[in-house]
Amino acid sequence: MRYKPGQNEESQKVETGCWVECAEPATGRISALSPLGAALLGHIPGDSVEFVAHRAARTVRILKVIPTLPAQR
Repeated sequence: MRYKPGQNEESQKVETGCWVECAEPATGRISALSPLGAALLGHIPGDSVEFVAHRAARTVRILKVIPTLPAQR
């Protein structure tokens, strides 16, 4: 997924949603159970999503959802 971290920020971030056991936030793999991951579930490109992380309210706008293949075991 590609999103803008804040309304006034020009930068974009790309994150991959995953389950808890394969989450690595430093590499862009966020858990679906994390504050951001849970807030994004069910939303589509163009939506602005609010969530709380580290005691601060944050808003991101989803720019694009990029489907990925399931992980090979």
